[in-house]
Amino acid sequence: MWGAKISRKARAVVNFTRVLNEVLWCLVTEGGISYRRIKLSYGLDDDAVEELRRELISIKQVAVDVDGERLVWAPQGQPLANEQATRPRQPPPPLRAAEPAPILAASPRTPTVARDLPGAERRQLTMMFCDLADSTRLSAQLDPEEMGDVIRAYQEMVSEAVRRFDGFVAKFMGDGILVYFGYPYAQGNDAERAVHSGLAIIEAVPTLNRQVERRDGMRLAVRIGVATGLVVVGETIGEGAAREKTVVGETPNLAARLQATAGPDSILISAATHDIVGEVFACEELGAHVLKGIAAPVQVWRVTGLREAEDVEFDTSAGDFPLVGRDEEIGLLRRAWQQTKEEAHGQVVFISGEPGIGKSSLVDTLRRAARDEGLTRMTFHCSPYHTNSTLHPVIEHFRRLAGWQPEDDSKAQFAKLEQLLSGFKSYSQELVPLLAALMSVPLPERSGYAALDLTPEQLKERTEDALVALSLEEAERRPVLEVWEDVHWADPSTLDVLGQLIDQVPTIPLLIVLTYRPEFVPR
Repeated sequence: MWGAKISRKARAVVNFTRVLNEVLWCLVTEGGISYRRIKLSYGLDDDAVEELRRELISIKQVAVDVDGERLVWAPQGQPLANEQATRPRQPPPPLRAAEPAPILAASPRTPTVARDLPGAERRQLTMMFCDLADSTRLSAQLDPEEMGDVIRAYQEMVSEAVRRFDGFVAKFMGDGILVYFGYPYAQGNDAERAVHSGLAIIEAVPTLNRQVERRDGMRLAVRIGVATGLVVVGETIGEGAAREKTVVGETPNLAARLQATAGPDSILISAATHDIVGEVFACEELGAHVLKGIAAPVQVWRVTGLREAEDVEFDTSAGDFPLVGRDEEIGLLRRAWQQTKEEAHGQVVFISGEPGIGKSSLVDTLRRAARDEGLTRMTFHCSPYHTNSTLHPVIEHFRRLAGWQPEDDSKAQFAKLEQLLSGFKSYSQELVPLLAALMSVPLPERSGYAALDLTPEQLKERTEDALVALSLEEAERRPVLEVWEDVHWADPSTLDVLGQLIDQVPTIPLLIVLTYRPEFVPR
């Protein structure tokens, strides 16, 4: 890498930001780098090297000059032990044409650098920047103490959502919050967890709006940017509560710029993040944007929600990726579905297996059949992030059915939910408040519905009864395929509803398919 030869044309278009980051990485990991090596590796002229030196010494304050020949790592401008730092009186001398270029010119790592930088490393992180939208106008309308209460409530709300998805809150900057996913420990699905966290924050905003005092009809909203890329995680800087690990690279800046571009209660993600999570989340492509501080236009996507199996047309046929050795299982599923339709009584199929063996692919064959026949298919996804969230798969199902959008306020959410439930024969004056309470939507004033006066146990029982009744009613109209994926992550209330549904299956044309891992034992 360091000894690569660069043509004259390549030298003319070298990316200064990339060179800066790579030189910085060399400083962190090796302790220093010579000006001669920088010129040989990147084809920089004297002016470019001088600008690079100024950026690292004066602007970032992470290096010092030694004898006009090299840069050494020096956080906050403090030279390392045994290094004599000086500022050159003139630019570094040009290379002589007769001097051969070394194949590798790495500076030896000294014990001092190893001691000073125990945690410095290069790694891929997903970074989320979250900001309270229109906070300037809000602060002008609220008393400073009230504004402080709003900021604290907002920070607690964001921190709770981040902790749920194992994120690391790196810094509070007033109403801006910087979060790392993949630090201090990478988990393999860091980008997915970041977007899940962003959606959870947006979902919690209505609750925050009900908790804080608002004036002149002002509504709180957040803007979120998520970016994934390589960074250098360096040493700890700051004192007391301000201590933090320095993170160097383009990714934090990109996340902040995406946040600044986002609309209220929306999440914008970078191309690298979209490449990772595009099959998990539904995203709207917004095209290339020119962002401040970013050299080239950036492709941007807006996250609109989870990508659900029943909402996506299958891009391939079953024959494109045949399931080898699964004829018996596929035949069992098809026979069960055929009997459910012909005999008008339901069945339950359990599919157990280790992750990655094709449980979802088996179920997809059945979903295709139901889709081609124009019959109802429902999919409930249990999530490892919501094992303690009551009826989370059911809530997400009704959110999709009602057509909720991230920008909907509580009144719009209630109106859509009411419209959805009005199409059921089970509709009653109690049904709408029950489902509204389940989905944390307040009853609007003069809605015509009485507030529920029930104990927590009564509320739980009637809510579960209502959910079972809605499923039974749908199956009475026409055969229904109901898939519950990853039941090993289901919360106890979801398992209670499933148990009640299974009790009723013999009386209606409903086929329930459950997938889970071997460690889960069905009730």
